Amino acid sequence: MVHGLHDLLGTSLVTALYARGFEVVATEPSPDSSGIVLVDLDVPGSVGAVERASSDGWIVIGLAGDDRATVGAAIAAGAIGYFRKSGSLADLADLLHDAAAGRAVIEPAERERLWSAHRAVEQQRQAWAEGLKRLSSREYEMLRLLDEGLRASDIAERLFLSIATVRTHIQNVLNKLEAGSQEKALTIYRSMVHQ
Repeated sequence: MVHGLHDLLGTSLVTALYARGFEVVATEPSPDSSGIVLVDLDVPGSVGAVERASSDGWIVIGLAGDDRATVGAAIAAGAIGYFRKSGSLADLADLLHDAAAGRAVIEPAERERLWSAHRAVEQQRQAWAEGLKRLSSREYEMLRLLDEGLRASDIAERLFLSIATVRTHIQNVLNKLEAGSQEKALTIYRSMVHQ
């Protein structure tokens, strides 16, 4: 089963795998059946798809570009391995045969590196979430307005505050988020709010 690949790429992959002896369907995995599901990890919501398919008893393999954080999240969600999209069809077929036979498709050391990277990302996100919770409503408003592209002087004018007061609030935001710059604070904000 192939999940998340659309149009020419998805059709080509289904056709190529079918030609190599695989029975392939391009639908959502259901708990009423089982097999191997390939999930395109570059599609939004792919980690959730991995978790659902894995919990329904499917063997899940992620199709990945270069985003190791997403691969780590997919492994943590239940994928048994991943395959780089730049790989050859012959290598993918070999990997699928190994998975179907119950053989490992990823080295234990690589799995641990991916798990560790995922844990580090999650710990960082948790720390950022806690930092955002520490912001007062006014400080959070400053961050939101900075995200809209406003400068301190624009914020002061909009909120009828002195520029010194706005700068104090912005400095408090930087301190509470442990961000060395407004850009870093905005990166934290965007990663948590615009997920």
